[in-house]
This record gives sequence, structure tokens and C-alpha cells, in this order.
Amino acid sequence: MNKLKDFLMELGSLSFEEWEMLASMGERLQMKKAQTFLFSMQYTLHEVFLLKGTVRAYLIDETGNDKTTAFYQEGAFVSTHTFRTLNGNSIANYETLEDCELVFFKSTDLKSFFAQSPLLQQLGYTLKELEKKRLARRDETLLPQGNMEKYKKFQEYYPNLEHKISHKYISSYLGMTPVSLSRLRRSIRIADKSVNN
Repeated sequence: MNKLKDFLMELGSLSFEEWEMLASMGERLQMKKAQTFLFSMQYTLHEVFLLKGTVRAYLIDETGNDKTTAFYQEGAFVSTHTFRTLNGNSIANYETLEDCELVFFKSTDLKSFFAQSPLLQQLGYTLKELEKKRLARRDETLLPQGNMEKYKKFQEYYPNLEHKISHKYISSYLGMTPVSLSRLRRSIRIADKSVNN
């Protein structure tokens, strides 16, 4: 739970008693790679913090293909209930891309916790603002632009992620084929070699 404590302490101070109360609300779960723990249109009232591993959000289109819409890495909330659901139903599917350790909180418990003091209310507000920033970065990455620009933005926002997960998820997120992504990465390696020689 240290990652959760560190994450929250960076956003604002918590007393020992507040931290103990918050930690007692969470249920820790270990999940293997390639497990979907929340399905689209599934009713849920939980907040999820990722202690370890990587998770992706994805949608299934009308032809049965999946489209990656977000990545979450350890030390952060997997979105917030407000942005993740519509009327309590999950907007997307959420899948582990590595062995993961997650903490599940009841949304109502967290809401009550953050309502206890002005400082805690500010902390809850900051969590929502972080999610807005993540969504803005996603939109910026996916703006109509060339594949190279999209890929560079991806690398900026998700450093080293491409070395940990399958590139098919990255190409899906960027809206290009795996072959196009492979060619793009190869052209960057060739360009880097020529600069360094």
C-alpha cells in the first residue's frame, strides 16, 4: 500500500489516523496478466488503485474488434468512478496487461472519507483534476495528425510502456495497424543510428 500512500501524500498531507482509516477501506487483489476485471455495461460502484502492473481500457466495436482507449500504470487510480461510468455502468472493459496488484474501494466510502474535512475535500478534487488532465493528454495524442506525431506524444505521456506491453495495444490506441507501428519504430531506429554514427 506504500504506492497509494506516496501517491496521496504527493497530492496533499494525510494524518496517520486518516491514512489508517483509508487503508482499512481497501480490498487488495492480485490478478494475473490478461484478466478483465471490469466489463463494459457492468454496474460498479468501486474506485480502483493500481499498486503494481499495467491496465488498459478498451471498447469492442460493432464488428467485434477491440480498441484500446487508455493505459494505467502502477501508482495511480484506474480513472475515477465519475469518468469511468455512466449511471454506474462501466463505459469500457478493463484488462491487466501484466500481473497486477489492485486495491478496490467502494466509491461511497471514499466519497464519505473525502467529505470529512476541507483538506480531504481538496484531495478528492485534485484526484478528479488529475483524471481531467489524463483525458486531455489522450485527446492531444489522438488529434488528427501524422502517425509520427501521435507516437511521439505516446512516448512522452507513457515513457517506457512500449517495452512492457504488446505493441498491438499501442497501435490500437494510436489508431494504426501493428504493421504501420512496426515500420514507424524501425524508421526511428534507422534515423537514430544515422545521427549517432
